[in-house]
Amino acid sequence: YVVLADGGANLRSAPSVDAPKIGAIAEGASVEEGIAEGDWIHVKTYLGSGYMHVSTLRPYLHDSIEW
Repeated sequence: YVVLADGGANLRSAPSVDAPKIGAIAEGASVEEGIAEGDWIHVKTYLGSGYMHVSTLRPYLHDSIEW
């Protein structure tokens, strides 16, 4: 996934807006997907592991290569 949210998105310690914020992940940064929990996805980032809301992410699509 890639962070889509303008200005970045919060990485949280649990799948809730009330959970403590671990940090902010920059817009355009890629994150490694883990387990989905409702509208939240557990991800691995450059700040460590945590939860991000699905509305702040989009799937990472590789550029197609023509041979």
